[in-house]
Amino acid sequence: MNFETAISRQGMPVYVFPMPHAASIALGILVFAGTRDEKWPEEAGLAHAFEHMLFQGNSRMRNSKEISGEIDSVGGNLNAFTSKEMTFYHRVVPCAAFDIGVKSLVGQVKSSLFRENIRLAEKHWGWQSR
Repeated sequence: MNFETAISRQGMPVYVFPMPHAASIALGILVFAGTRDEKWPEEAGLAHAFEHMLFQGNSRMRNSKEISGEIDSVGGNLNAFTSKEMTFYHRVVPCAAFDIGVKSLVGQVKSSLFRENIRLAEKHWGWQSR
């Protein structure tokens, strides 16, 4: 499969796999951090918890319902997974909703309400900040 590469204005590498027959576009951000980066046993599960925290709100969308609602409203879907080597956040949206997909994905990873989410996690799971 042939693909094109570019660098975004923010300095992120972008890989494009043209598929002229497709009516949708898949977008993703790959973060090279996963479970192998956890210190065992005290940090077991932290990478996966971090993945979930990024779905809890950002500077554009205050909570997970707003994040998923925006993508659902255009007929798209969103998800993420954490593995040993990486965490991958992704969206699939109709081509006409490309801008919505990009803003949603970048907002989730770049401007998460992480400090607020840490407080919620500490309360819910009894974690202690260092």
